[in-house]
Amino acid sequence: MATSRQGVRTSQGGDDRNVRLLIVDAAFSVLQEVGPTRLRVQEVARRAGVSATLLYYYFDGKHALIAAAYARDYALILERDLELTRAVLAGSKSASELFASTLETYSLTFNDRDIRRRRLDALSAAQHDPLVAAAIAPLQKDYIDELRTQVEAIRDEGWLSADIDIEAYLLVMMSLPLGLVFRDLDPTYEVDVFAALALMVPKNTAAD
Repeated sequence: MATSRQGVRTSQGGDDRNVRLLIVDAAFSVLQEVGPTRLRVQEVARRAGVSATLLYYYFDGKHALIAAAYARDYALILERDLELTRAVLAGSKSASELFASTLETYSLTFNDRDIRRRRLDALSAAQHDPLVAAAIAPLQKDYIDELRTQVEAIRDEGWLSADIDIEAYLLVMMSLPLGLVFRDLDPTYEVDVFAALALMVPKNTAAD
């Protein structure tokens, strides 16, 4: 055990990370129930099984706690997205198989309304809270960087045109889940996942 500058007894190494994770998970649970404005630090500490004093050792106030909770959940969502695209890429033996699998994967998995709501919550919070924005920005960058690597690998296989606009391709991939989110906000907003994904495939895509 170590002692902080405030005299709080804390754990070391992995235990330290585990305590922080317990607090973040508890914060997200409270956040889902009451929203950010009604979140109370004392309730988070109670659910995490720690004292409020220890909680404040790890987090500099309520806003930092909320930002960490949104960031952790957003990181889980992005990792889920990447696992899907990794699986599609690894399991494809041809261009037609790749794009058919992509269509199926997107159409099935991005219809998860809970995931869509949580994604929107995090992005909406980032629009209004600089701490949340700062917390999820590096996660979004890492996500885009891996997506770019995946698209470049597909291109290098000869399954995409060598002169494809990779940034535009990435924009479509990242926009699809948000389009489905907008449909939740406005039932008249129509999203045809298959049509949108078809736009990702250049007309001169290499044949199998």
